[in-house]
Amino acid sequence: MVFSNVSNRAAGIAEIVQSLRQQARSGEMAQIATITGTVRSPGEYPLTKDMTLTQLIAAAGGLKEEAYTQVVELSRHDFSNVERATADHFSITLAEAINDPSKDPQLQPYDLISVRTIPEFRKSLSISLMGEVRFPGHYRFKRGEKLSEVIERAGGLTELAHIDAAVFTRSGLREQETKRLQELRQRLRADIASRSLEKTNEGKSAGIDDSAKILADLKASEASEALGRLVIDLAGILDQTMDDVTLKDGDLLAIPEYRQEISVVGEIQHPSAHLFNSKLTIEDYIDLSGGINHRADRKRMYVVKADGSV
Repeated sequence: MVFSNVSNRAAGIAEIVQSLRQQARSGEMAQIATITGTVRSPGEYPLTKDMTLTQLIAAAGGLKEEAYTQVVELSRHDFSNVERATADHFSITLAEAINDPSKDPQLQPYDLISVRTIPEFRKSLSISLMGEVRFPGHYRFKRGEKLSEVIERAGGLTELAHIDAAVFTRSGLREQETKRLQELRQRLRADIASRSLEKTNEGKSAGIDDSAKILADLKASEASEALGRLVIDLAGILDQTMDDVTLKDGDLLAIPEYRQEISVVGEIQHPSAHLFNSKLTIEDYIDLSGGINHRADRKRMYVVKADGSV
Protein backbone atom coordinates (compact mmCIF):
# COMPACT_ATOMS: atom_id res chain seq x y z
CA MET A 1 0.00 0.00 0.00
CA VAL A 2 1.32 3.42 -0.97
CA PHE A 3 0.13 6.07 1.48
CA SER A 4 -1.10 9.54 0.61
CA ASN A 5 0.46 12.64 2.13
CA VAL A 6 -2.92 14.34 2.61
CA SER A 7 -5.39 11.68 3.75
CA ASN A 8 -5.74 9.96 7.12
CA ARG A 9 -3.48 6.93 6.84
CA ALA A 10 -4.84 5.12 9.89
CA ALA A 11 -8.39 5.35 8.52
CA GLY A 12 -7.23 4.03 5.14
CA ILE A 13 -5.87 0.81 6.63
CA ALA A 14 -8.63 0.21 9.17
CA GLU A 15 -9.87 -2.82 7.22
CA ILE A 16 -6.37 -4.33 7.17
CA VAL A 17 -6.03 -3.85 10.93
CA GLN A 18 -9.44 -5.47 11.47
CA SER A 19 -8.37 -8.45 9.31
CA LEU A 20 -5.24 -8.88 11.44
CA ARG A 21 -7.39 -8.98 14.56
CA GLN A 22 -9.62 -11.65 13.04
CA GLN A 23 -6.63 -13.75 11.99
CA ALA A 24 -5.25 -13.90 15.54
CA ARG A 25 -6.05 -17.14 17.35
CA SER A 26 -6.02 -18.18 21.00
CA GLY A 27 -2.47 -18.02 22.32
CA GLU A 28 -1.42 -15.65 19.55
CA MET A 29 -1.36 -11.86 19.40
CA ALA A 30 -2.58 -9.73 16.51
CA GLN A 31 0.29 -8.15 14.60
CA ILE A 32 -0.75 -4.57 15.44
CA ALA A 33 1.08 -1.59 16.92
CA THR A 34 -0.40 1.77 17.95
CA ILE A 35 1.01 5.28 17.88
CA THR A 36 -0.62 8.31 19.49
CA GLY A 37 0.18 11.97 20.05
CA THR A 38 1.82 14.49 17.75
CA VAL A 39 2.24 12.45 14.57
CA ARG A 40 0.42 13.27 11.36
CA SER A 41 -1.82 10.16 11.31
CA PRO A 42 -2.06 8.58 14.78
CA GLY A 43 -3.79 5.24 15.12
CA GLU A 44 -3.29 1.47 14.72
CA TYR A 45 -0.91 0.07 12.12
CA PRO A 46 0.06 -3.42 10.95
CA LEU A 47 3.20 -4.63 12.70
CA THR A 48 5.49 -5.60 9.84
CA LYS A 49 8.42 -8.00 10.22
CA ASP A 50 11.19 -6.55 12.43
CA MET A 51 9.37 -3.20 12.55
CA THR A 52 11.13 -0.54 14.63
CA LEU A 53 10.06 2.62 16.42
CA THR A 54 11.21 4.97 13.66
CA GLN A 55 9.52 2.82 11.00
CA LEU A 56 6.18 3.10 12.82
CA ILE A 57 6.61 6.88 13.06
CA ALA A 58 7.33 6.99 9.31
CA ALA A 59 4.24 4.88 8.58
CA ALA A 60 2.19 7.39 10.60
CA GLY A 61 3.34 10.22 8.33
CA GLY A 62 6.16 11.48 10.52
CA LEU A 63 6.18 13.96 13.39
CA LYS A 64 4.26 17.22 13.61
CA GLU A 65 6.15 20.46 14.20
CA GLU A 66 5.05 20.55 17.84
CA ALA A 67 6.33 17.03 18.59
CA TYR A 68 8.71 16.65 21.53
CA THR A 69 11.64 14.79 19.98
CA GLN A 70 13.76 14.34 23.09
CA VAL A 71 11.81 11.49 24.63
CA VAL A 72 8.95 9.25 23.48
CA GLU A 73 7.25 6.62 25.61
CA LEU A 74 6.90 2.94 24.72
CA SER A 75 4.18 1.04 26.58
CA ARG A 76 4.47 -2.73 26.28
CA HIS A 77 2.01 -5.38 27.48
CA ASP A 78 3.07 -8.82 28.61
CA PHE A 79 0.42 -11.52 28.13
CA SER A 80 2.70 -14.49 28.86
CA ASN A 81 1.07 -15.00 32.26
CA VAL A 82 -2.41 -16.41 31.60
CA GLU A 83 -3.51 -15.35 35.09
CA ARG A 84 -2.59 -11.69 34.80
CA ALA A 85 -1.41 -9.31 32.10
CA THR A 86 1.24 -6.70 32.98
CA ALA A 87 2.39 -3.46 31.37
CA ASP A 88 5.78 -1.76 31.31
CA HIS A 89 6.68 1.74 30.16
CA PHE A 90 10.00 2.77 28.65
CA SER A 91 11.37 6.23 27.81
CA ILE A 92 13.27 6.33 24.53
CA THR A 93 15.42 9.17 23.24
CA LEU A 94 14.13 9.66 19.72
CA ALA A 95 17.25 11.46 18.41
CA GLU A 96 19.40 8.45 19.40
CA ALA A 97 16.95 6.03 17.77
CA ILE A 98 17.10 8.00 14.53
CA ASN A 99 20.89 8.34 14.43
CA ASP A 100 21.86 4.93 15.83
CA PRO A 101 19.97 1.86 14.48
CA SER A 102 21.13 -0.16 17.48
CA LYS A 103 19.11 2.13 19.74
CA ASP A 104 16.01 1.94 17.53
CA PRO A 105 13.91 -0.63 19.45
CA GLN A 106 12.13 -3.42 17.60
CA LEU A 107 8.40 -3.40 18.30
CA GLN A 108 6.17 -6.20 19.55
CA PRO A 109 2.44 -6.82 19.09
CA TYR A 110 0.22 -4.32 20.90
CA ASP A 111 3.08 -1.93 21.63
CA LEU A 112 1.91 1.65 22.13
CA ILE A 113 4.09 4.63 21.21
CA SER A 114 3.18 8.01 22.74
CA VAL A 115 4.71 11.15 21.20
CA ARG A 116 4.33 14.16 23.46
CA THR A 117 3.96 17.86 22.63
CA ILE A 118 6.71 20.39 23.30
CA PRO A 119 5.94 22.03 26.67
CA GLU A 120 4.17 25.39 26.29
CA PHE A 121 3.95 24.94 22.53
CA ARG A 122 1.11 26.98 21.08
CA LYS A 123 0.21 27.87 17.56
CA SER A 124 0.07 31.60 16.88
CA LEU A 125 -2.41 33.44 19.11
CA SER A 126 -3.93 36.60 17.68
CA ILE A 127 -6.35 39.42 18.47
CA SER A 128 -8.04 41.82 16.04
CA LEU A 129 -8.04 45.56 16.79
CA MET A 130 -10.55 47.57 14.77
CA GLY A 131 -11.80 51.13 14.62
CA GLU A 132 -10.20 54.10 16.35
CA VAL A 133 -6.72 52.71 17.08
CA ARG A 134 -3.69 54.25 15.41
CA PHE A 135 -2.65 51.04 13.69
CA PRO A 136 -5.64 48.66 13.44
CA GLY A 137 -5.12 45.08 12.33
CA HIS A 138 -4.32 41.59 13.59
CA TYR A 139 -1.76 41.30 16.37
CA ARG A 140 -0.07 38.17 17.66
CA PHE A 141 0.49 37.82 21.37
CA LYS A 142 2.05 35.39 23.82
CA ARG A 143 0.20 33.52 26.54
CA GLY A 144 -0.62 35.73 29.51
CA GLU A 145 -0.33 38.99 27.57
CA LYS A 146 -2.80 41.74 28.52
CA LEU A 147 -5.14 43.86 26.41
CA SER A 148 -3.47 47.14 27.37
CA GLU A 149 -0.10 45.82 26.18
CA VAL A 150 -1.42 45.06 22.70
CA ILE A 151 -3.19 48.44 22.48
CA GLU A 152 0.14 50.09 23.34
CA ARG A 153 1.84 48.10 20.57
CA ALA A 154 -0.88 49.35 18.20
CA GLY A 155 0.01 52.98 18.96
CA GLY A 156 -2.84 53.66 21.35
CA LEU A 157 -6.20 55.22 20.53
CA THR A 158 -7.01 58.10 18.19
CA GLU A 159 -8.45 61.42 19.34
CA LEU A 160 -11.88 60.48 17.98
CA ALA A 161 -12.10 57.17 19.88
CA HIS A 162 -15.24 56.67 21.97
CA ILE A 163 -13.52 54.64 24.66
CA ASP A 164 -16.73 54.03 26.66
CA ALA A 165 -18.34 52.37 23.62
CA ALA A 166 -15.55 49.84 23.00
CA VAL A 167 -16.84 46.40 22.02
CA PHE A 168 -14.76 43.40 23.14
CA THR A 169 -15.84 39.97 21.89
CA ARG A 170 -14.53 36.47 22.61
CA SER A 171 -15.14 33.33 20.58
CA GLY A 172 -15.62 31.15 23.67
CA LEU A 173 -18.39 33.44 24.96
CA ARG A 174 -19.98 33.42 21.51
CA GLU A 175 -20.25 29.63 21.62
CA GLN A 176 -21.81 29.74 25.09
CA GLU A 177 -24.34 32.36 24.01
CA THR A 178 -25.27 30.36 20.93
CA LYS A 179 -25.94 27.31 23.10
CA ARG A 180 -28.03 29.30 25.58
CA LEU A 181 -30.06 30.89 22.77
CA GLN A 182 -30.81 27.48 21.30
CA GLU A 183 -31.94 26.20 24.71
CA LEU A 184 -34.14 29.28 25.16
CA ARG A 185 -35.81 28.80 21.77
CA GLN A 186 -36.52 25.16 22.54
CA ARG A 187 -38.10 26.06 25.90
CA LEU A 188 -40.24 28.76 24.30
CA ARG A 189 -41.46 26.38 21.60
CA ALA A 190 -42.32 23.80 24.26
CA ASP A 191 -44.15 26.42 26.37
CA ILE A 192 -46.17 27.68 23.39
CA ALA A 193 -47.16 24.15 22.41
CA SER A 194 -48.10 23.26 26.00
CA ARG A 195 -50.25 26.36 26.53
CA SER A 196 -51.97 25.94 23.17
CA LEU A 197 -52.83 22.35 24.08
CA GLU A 198 -54.19 23.41 27.49
CA LYS A 199 -56.43 26.07 25.95
CA THR A 200 -57.65 23.63 23.31
CA ASN A 201 -58.56 21.08 26.00
CA GLU A 202 -60.43 23.80 27.88
CA GLY A 203 -62.36 24.69 24.72
CA LYS A 204 -60.79 28.14 24.53
CA SER A 205 -59.04 29.90 21.67
CA ALA A 206 -55.44 28.83 21.40
CA GLY A 207 -54.22 32.30 20.42
CA ILE A 208 -52.93 31.08 17.10
CA ASP A 209 -52.03 34.55 15.82
CA ASP A 210 -49.86 35.44 18.83
CA SER A 211 -48.21 32.00 18.87
CA ALA A 212 -47.47 32.18 15.16
CA LYS A 213 -45.91 35.63 15.60
CA ILE A 214 -43.68 34.41 18.43
CA LEU A 215 -42.57 31.38 16.44
CA ALA A 216 -41.86 33.59 13.42
CA ASP A 217 -39.76 35.88 15.61
CA LEU A 218 -37.87 32.87 16.94
CA LYS A 219 -37.17 31.63 13.44
CA ALA A 220 -35.91 35.05 12.41
CA SER A 221 -33.66 35.27 15.49
CA GLU A 222 -32.05 31.94 14.61
CA ALA A 223 -30.51 33.57 11.57
CA SER A 224 -28.65 36.07 13.76
CA GLU A 225 -25.40 35.05 15.38
CA ALA A 226 -24.44 35.46 19.02
CA LEU A 227 -21.99 38.29 19.58
CA GLY A 228 -20.04 36.90 22.52
CA ARG A 229 -19.48 40.35 24.02
CA LEU A 230 -17.54 40.79 27.23
CA VAL A 231 -18.39 44.05 28.99
CA ILE A 232 -15.14 45.81 29.94
CA ASP A 233 -14.16 49.19 31.37
CA LEU A 234 -11.52 50.06 28.78
CA ALA A 235 -10.87 53.52 30.23
CA GLY A 236 -10.23 51.97 33.65
CA ILE A 237 -7.97 49.32 32.10
CA LEU A 238 -5.84 51.89 30.29
CA ASP A 239 -5.44 54.15 33.35
CA GLN A 240 -4.77 51.04 35.51
CA THR A 241 -7.68 51.60 37.89
CA MET A 242 -9.38 48.37 36.72
CA ASP A 243 -8.05 44.85 36.26
CA ASP A 244 -6.62 44.21 32.81
CA VAL A 245 -7.99 41.54 30.46
CA THR A 246 -5.85 38.44 29.81
CA LEU A 247 -6.14 37.76 26.09
CA LYS A 248 -7.33 34.58 24.39
CA ASP A 249 -6.98 33.50 20.79
CA GLY A 250 -9.67 34.99 18.55
CA ASP A 251 -10.45 38.01 20.73
CA LEU A 252 -11.64 41.17 18.97
CA LEU A 253 -11.67 44.79 20.13
CA ALA A 254 -13.63 47.37 18.12
CA ILE A 255 -13.50 51.01 19.18
CA PRO A 256 -16.04 53.22 17.36
CA GLU A 257 -15.86 56.92 16.64
CA TYR A 258 -17.54 59.11 19.23
CA ARG A 259 -21.33 59.05 18.87
CA GLN A 260 -23.71 61.72 20.13
CA GLU A 261 -27.09 60.05 19.67
CA ILE A 262 -29.43 58.43 22.20
CA SER A 263 -31.69 55.71 20.74
CA VAL A 264 -35.15 55.03 22.14
CA VAL A 265 -36.75 51.72 21.11
CA GLY A 266 -39.43 49.29 22.24
CA GLU A 267 -43.05 49.93 23.14
CA ILE A 268 -43.11 53.64 22.34
CA GLN A 269 -45.08 55.64 19.80
CA HIS A 270 -42.18 56.42 17.48
CA PRO A 271 -38.80 54.64 17.93
CA SER A 272 -36.13 57.23 17.13
CA ALA A 273 -32.70 58.62 17.96
CA HIS A 274 -31.96 62.00 19.52
CA LEU A 275 -28.91 64.18 19.94
CA PHE A 276 -27.47 63.80 23.43
CA ASN A 277 -28.33 66.61 25.82
CA SER A 278 -26.95 66.44 29.36
CA LYS A 279 -29.99 68.39 30.65
CA LEU A 280 -32.50 65.74 29.51
CA THR A 281 -33.64 62.78 31.59
CA ILE A 282 -34.79 59.31 30.49
CA GLU A 283 -38.40 60.46 30.66
CA ASP A 284 -37.56 63.45 28.44
CA TYR A 285 -36.13 61.22 25.72
CA ILE A 286 -39.23 58.99 25.89
CA ASP A 287 -41.48 62.06 25.55
CA LEU A 288 -39.45 63.20 22.52
CA SER A 289 -40.28 59.82 20.95
CA GLY A 290 -44.03 60.30 21.40
CA GLY A 291 -44.31 58.63 24.79
CA ILE A 292 -45.09 55.00 25.59
CA ASN A 293 -47.94 53.04 24.00
CA HIS A 294 -50.62 50.92 25.68
CA ARG A 295 -48.48 47.77 25.67
CA ALA A 296 -45.55 49.36 27.54
CA ASP A 297 -44.54 48.21 31.04
CA ARG A 298 -43.10 51.26 32.82
CA LYS A 299 -41.65 49.17 35.66
CA ARG A 300 -39.43 47.18 33.30
CA MET A 301 -37.72 49.90 31.28
CA TYR A 302 -33.93 49.64 31.07
CA VAL A 303 -30.96 51.54 29.64
CA VAL A 304 -28.16 49.87 27.69
CA LYS A 305 -24.96 51.87 28.11
CA ALA A 306 -22.46 52.37 25.31
CA ASP A 307 -20.07 49.87 26.95
CA GLY A 308 -22.74 47.14 26.90
CA SER A 309 -23.67 47.25 30.57
CA VAL A 310 -27.38 47.45 31.40
